[in-house]
Amino acid sequence: MLYYSNVIRELLKGYNGTLKSISDYIKKIGGTGTIHGCIVDIDFLNHIYVNPEDGTITPYFALSTVDKYFFNNVTELLLEKRPDLYDNYLNLLDSQSQEVLLLNGEIKGGSIAETRYISDTHMYNPSRIMKSLQYLTEVNVIRIWNDRIFEPHIPSNHTEIDI
Repeated sequence: MLYYSNVIRELLKGYNGTLKSISDYIKKIGGTGTIHGCIVDIDFLNHIYVNPEDGTITPYFALSTVDKYFFNNVTELLLEKRPDLYDNYLNLLDSQSQEVLLLNGEIKGGSIAETRYISDTHMYNPSRIMKSLQYLTEVNVIRIWNDRIFEPHIPSNHTEIDI
């Protein structure tokens, strides 16, 4: 189990670091910054989804798991849905910290051309899996077991986990 948990921790180190940076940044502007799976909450209705397959960052507003509106970037989401946090966001953009770069387009942003209504729930499948894996990294509990971790061809810097 020790080997398994060490491999999972190593596989998730970069991804979890990105989630933590975004969470810290969201907290700095006055949001909640709660991480669950692939999602960082700005508040109960506004979120940032970090795709574990390609690293895209997609800000969105969700009334439910079905009723979601994807935004081009965090700026547009905050301007429309959380103008009270927008000034804090601009002040931190000026600081040019790494967390800001994550949300300011320096790392590949979402490929959404305009704000769109999305009713499909496909994004929650990888998020559910990541949440189960995060139990290992956060509270040292293994909730998913996959024997493929023991296969010799998995490189130590591999970031995708197909469970």
